[in-house]
Amino acid sequence: MKSDSVSSFCPCQQARTKFSPVFTFHEKKAFPNYEDAVIGKCNHCGVLKTVVFPKNFNSASSRPEMYGKNKEVLIRELYPIIKTIQKSDRRNVLDVGFSSGILINELQKQGIDTWGIELNKRAFKIAKNKKIANIFNGTLKDFIKKYPRKKFDAVIYNHVLEHIENLKHEIDLIKQIINENGLLIVGVPNRRNVVFYLRGIFWESLMPSEHIWHFTDHYLINFLEKNGFYIKDKFYANHNRSSLPLLKRIYFNILVFLNSLFGTGEAVTVIAQMR
Repeated sequence: MKSDSVSSFCPCQQARTKFSPVFTFHEKKAFPNYEDAVIGKCNHCGVLKTVVFPKNFNSASSRPEMYGKNKEVLIRELYPIIKTIQKSDRRNVLDVGFSSGILINELQKQGIDTWGIELNKRAFKIAKNKKIANIFNGTLKDFIKKYPRKKFDAVIYNHVLEHIENLKHEIDLIKQIINENGLLIVGVPNRRNVVFYLRGIFWESLMPSEHIWHFTDHYLINFLEKNGFYIKDKFYANHNRSSLPLLKRIYFNILVFLNSLFGTGEAVTVIAQMR
């Protein structure tokens, strides 16, 4: 792969602009599924984007079976979102990209009127087989076409926004279905963290076979504020590496501790409200 800049769409310009290659996955034995992928940095705003995709790229990828096997761990990780919804007293919620439906199910158990959208057909089928109510297979745009009058007090995008090419278009769609003063809860991988700084291309959350964007918390917050939201809260999380050998666990635990000292983490969830 040449080191020349690549032209690609960026929301900072609302047009195609130049991205300078930062990571090139060429003959990286640790990542055979990412072969030939290139992650570039926008020459204008600095956001990272997968600008050359590997052959197996699928932005609608999901892991419903894995989430099902690790349900209890996932519920603990989702607890801050569940608690935020409960405390805010939002009674009408939309979960976009719900995978196997674990979050929807937990919210519905709390008596919260929760709907879900999932593009991945296999994940949608798994949730449907679990008899989870109010679920839709498709995109948010498809959902709005079918339910043009449906509105929600809170909309959740938990590790979904990094999969979506046109971020501005998606935000505009969200504004169509969110009530006045509604909450937007967005969780994404956050590369402003110690693990990424030290490991670079070997950081697990890059995942260029499915992730288009590689955000920092600062970039995400700035993007939401520029598009009509103000930030109420944010919280951080780190990868669960409990299955690693002891020495590796100790190494990563030290890095996670450093993340806590610097007030960051490998993932960020931002709680925003419509102005």
